[in-house]
Amino acid sequence: MAAPVEEVEKLKQTLKELINKKDKFERDIKECLDILQIEKNVGMDESLIDAEQYPRADIDVYLVRNTRHKVKCLQNDYKDIMKDIEIRLHELHAAERERKAHSDSRNVAEQKPNKSLLPFATIDLVSPESPAKHATHVSLVVLRHSREMRLTLEPKKWAGKGLLGCSIVPIQR
Repeated sequence: MAAPVEEVEKLKQTLKELINKKDKFERDIKECLDILQIEKNVGMDESLIDAEQYPRADIDVYLVRNTRHKVKCLQNDYKDIMKDIEIRLHELHAAERERKAHSDSRNVAEQKPNKSLLPFATIDLVSPESPAKHATHVSLVVLRHSREMRLTLEPKKWAGKGLLGCSIVPIQR
């Protein structure tokens, strides 16, 4: 697996390329729609035959049909590239989170316990699938197996009791 930073940069480059392709599709679609506008404003749905069921003489039917076909093909390609961009954006955000977590865990692992911080509470229970289990938001420094770790908790409603899903007990001095 590529290093997190390299993976993020590769995804960013891929996204830039996809966005450039998307922009080209948008320009090409606009050009085609402009052609249809010039041709008596036939657009994508206007009839190409007259009241007597003959091809309209006031427009270039061949040009209009080919341009409509090109627009439909470009729109299909555009939808596909937008789906691809969405997937890559999700991958980029996941890679960024992984890179940040990897960086944070490395920074925490390299830190020595801060002796100036005095513990004031212990967590004696963390419920499965609780907000505490998936810690995000309230910043804490905890000592776990003699290692200092930084966690964040986000209080929120969940299936269990309370908002955190853990039992915090004050330390008696």
